[in-house]
Amino acid sequence: MARMAQLEYEEKQQLLHEDFEKRKHEMETEEERKTAKRRKKRMRGKESKMRKKNMKLGGVGLQEDGTGGENLEGGEEEFEYTPTHRQIENKGDNDDAEKIEFKNDGSFLEMMKKKLAAEAAGTAKQTNNGNERGDENDLKTESKETS
Repeated sequence: MARMAQLEYEEKQQLLHEDFEKRKHEMETEEERKTAKRRKKRMRGKESKMRKKNMKLGGVGLQEDGTGGENLEGGEEEFEYTPTHRQIENKGDNDDAEKIEFKNDGSFLEMMKKKLAAEAAGTAKQTNNGNERGDENDLKTESKETS
């Protein structure tokens, strides 16, 4: 009889130990899952702070909208939709305004490229006229090399 009681006691202890190990494992996995979730949340917060910092350094301001969130500065207020027919009506109202029309065949772009090249050449000539003595010698040697 004592032997049977001893075996039952050991079996009961074995079951309790297995139940304890099972609960311990479940708690550890749950804690690991929660820790991973917190880690992801911290990383999202860190990335968000870096984005905000980079946007601020880039000149894009942020403002709080009072609801706990943040909006880009002037985001929705900056743009107001105006239907096309109203735009046409508004253009008709300003007949006395100065109207400049350009041909839309690409010649405007070519004209502007030539103008910029001429301005760049004009500034280059001005800087060459005011060169120091060493630069003038360089120009003289270049002209000798070409002849």
